[in-house]
Amino acid sequence: MAKPNYRHQKKQKELVRKTRHAEKIARRTQRDATPSANQGESWPATAPQEQTAESKP
Repeated sequence: MAKPNYRHQKKQKELVRKTRHAEKIARRTQRDATPSANQGESWPATAPQEQTAESKP
């Protein structure tokens, strides 16, 4: 029977960890890049104010 190769397991585990971290960073940069492109738009702030102004009178 072959002996377990702990170094190989450790390298695989580290590779998985690095891959997950890289995906997390990619998602974060993609999320952060999207709002900066739409900085001039303020549609969430204007919509509730219009609705409340109409409901008051």
